[in-house]
Amino acid sequence: MVSTIFLLDKEISKEDLMKRLRLTAYVLKKITPEQFDILKIWLKNIMKPRLDDESKVKVEEILEKSSQGEVDSMVSNLGKTIDNIIKEGRKEGEKEGKKAGLLQGLEKLLDIKFSDISYMSRIERIEDENTLNSVFEDAVKSNSIEEFKEKLRQRKLN
Repeated sequence: MVSTIFLLDKEISKEDLMKRLRLTAYVLKKITPEQFDILKIWLKNIMKPRLDDESKVKVEEILEKSSQGEVDSMVSNLGKTIDNIIKEGRKEGEKEGKKAGLLQGLEKLLDIKFSDISYMSRIERIEDENTLNSVFEDAVKSNSIEEFKEKLRQRKLN
């Protein structure tokens, strides 16, 4: 069992982790029930601090419901959960990247067009992507910084 823990307790890619979990499934079927319980506790302690609350609950459920006879199912379910966590993280990262790019472009536009980026701190607080896109369009269409600021006032962003 110790070798199984050492095999899994390394900083590796998700794909490598899944391969290693599948490899250990054979070993896990042969350990004692007490050792299996210890391994489940170890897995929880390793995975949970690295997960958001929703993912923690999913991993906890998978590990709590699993028994030695269900090792293959546990490995498969953990794999699916890890895949979903990665997909959600990528979506969130893409969303944040879009916002950062839009803000960077808007700041550059305001600087080049009006030599005034004084409203950027207010604009950076905008969470809604559609509103941010509209503010960008307002900056493009405005002929002066005063006109742009008036459009922000109309949007109640001043």
